[in-house]
Amino acid sequence: MATHDYIISNASGAAVRADLNNALAAIVSNNSNASSPSTTYAYQWWADTTTGQLKIRNAANSAWIVLMELDGTMLMADGTAASPGLAFASDLNTGFFRSAADKIGFATNGVERLRIGSSEVVFNEGSNDVDFRVESNGNANMLFVDGGNDAVRIGTSSSPYVLTADELNLSVGNATDHATIQLYSGTNKWGAISFNDNATDGSNAGLIGYYHPDNYMVFNTNSAERMRIDSSGRMLVGTSTSTTGASSQYANLQVIGNLSSATNRGALLNLGHSAASASVTTGELIGSVLFTDNAAGEYGLISCLADGNASSGDYPGRLVFSTTADGASSSTERMRLDSSGNLIQYSQTTLERQHRQQASSSYTATNIRSVLSGASAYLAFDTGTNWTNGNAVERLRIDSSGNLLVGNTNATGFVSSSSQTGVIAFQSGVLAVNKAGDDVASFNRLTSDGTIVSLRQAGTQEGEIRVSGTTVSYLGGHLSRWSQTLTLEEHSNLLKGTVMTNLDEMCEWENEDNEQLNKMAISTTEGDPNVAGVIVGIDEDNDLNVGMTGDMVIRIAQGTTVARGDLLMSAGDGTAKPQDDDIVRSKTIAKVTSTTVSTTYSDNSYCVPCVLMAC
Repeated sequence: MATHDYIISNASGAAVRADLNNALAAIVSNNSNASSPSTTYAYQWWADTTTGQLKIRNAANSAWIVLMELDGTMLMADGTAASPGLAFASDLNTGFFRSAADKIGFATNGVERLRIGSSEVVFNEGSNDVDFRVESNGNANMLFVDGGNDAVRIGTSSSPYVLTADELNLSVGNATDHATIQLYSGTNKWGAISFNDNATDGSNAGLIGYYHPDNYMVFNTNSAERMRIDSSGRMLVGTSTSTTGASSQYANLQVIGNLSSATNRGALLNLGHSAASASVTTGELIGSVLFTDNAAGEYGLISCLADGNASSGDYPGRLVFSTTADGASSSTERMRLDSSGNLIQYSQTTLERQHRQQASSSYTATNIRSVLSGASAYLAFDTGTNWTNGNAVERLRIDSSGNLLVGNTNATGFVSSSSQTGVIAFQSGVLAVNKAGDDVASFNRLTSDGTIVSLRQAGTQEGEIRVSGTTVSYLGGHLSRWSQTLTLEEHSNLLKGTVMTNLDEMCEWENEDNEQLNKMAISTTEGDPNVAGVIVGIDEDNDLNVGMTGDMVIRIAQGTTVARGDLLMSAGDGTAKPQDDDIVRSKTIAKVTSTTVSTTYSDNSYCVPCVLMAC
């Protein structure tokens, strides 16, 4: 093995001969050596015994090019997509190249089309406009990847959709185990299967979707949500939110609205098996709702049956309600609503529609009447010794407005009536009691002393009536009276706590007698002995509520100072001021109980707590 500079130096004959032999030996052995020749030439060969590779010098004589392993293994340059390491003489930009470690790339026209690595095979790694297709027997586009339109198609090379299967069925199967299709999406995103056509339906005409943030599934038809299964397993039809309150939120099925209108009542159809109405005969079952356990035990049943032979435009029906008795395994009819509207209960206490009578004249029972006649509809409860001799008497009624009437059948004018007696609990929250004589109401605390009546506002107790031994206490308030001013305009300055004086003119109310309540005005006299009290408020009829005795607040003018225990008199401007002494006189209005200010008005007058002294 040798290398040579391929220059024959002038020397003696034997030396020249030896130099020539060395040059020929280098040529014969391709300059085989552990190190490269010291003198190199363009296109010179070198058998590199260190790396075990055959190399050739490049045309510029600037670097060695590896051609093959000395054991015969072929080698080539890495190359690029534009200039492959292995190319064709007539097409130098088509061939294959080494794109990275353990990766081979295939290029045509200088563009990479296919890459094979140690863990994957990638078609069109460079994201170029390159199509990929697989032929079947008779279909050139059995599988078609449209590089320009980012679409995958099955059985076609042109379609408006990303994944299509024209005139084909897609099947997912596993011959030995379960088959599963999984849709993965972000934790706060949708996963959905959408159904559309390319004509009229539009986007998401049909859809099955799962919303991960709230964990519910929706079903759409005609581009609108029709049904939802929420995170609790409730099936919601006609709504996206389950109802709440009572036990409604626990229902597995909730139907709200119907196809006529989303705001209409929910509708469920229980369709009988008969092909036509004419074939339905008396007693034939139309449909039923059965209440069972998971062992098929029958606990109750609601059934609809034909209440006569049906025909076109004639569909008589009855509803039958059945329950299963203790110790029995099947239900028995307990109540029936027939085609005439009669409600029949099979028990000792008959439950019947108005005018339906008990067959036995000596039968003692309770009758519940449901009278349906427009605005005067009501539900009445009667008791009596029998039905045929007219001894059944109405005892209680719930009218169409939701009022509960006891001992009376008409709520109109009851409060102002001087002749109607009874008790009415009005739906608005008012309780009215009329009695001809004796006590109208009795409140009897049977055991220990304590509260008899609790007076509350917005749920908070404001006062009470208590009993202790033989003493009755009225707590948390004051005595007041109604009054009026001479003109309605005078009401505008009547702030709470304003000091009032009595007038000689009497109050006048429509349809009300009055022989003791005089009108009032703002007190304009300092030390006014004719003080009437202080303003508490004005009601919706512009009548004055004037405090006279007990706990109240009183108005003090700006700049006037009061102390706890001061006796107050009129300051002559609607406010009060301290007396010069501590003697209760005819001009005394009140006694200050606290200097805590409860209200400050725009004129800087203010209110403090006091005890009014029988003004």
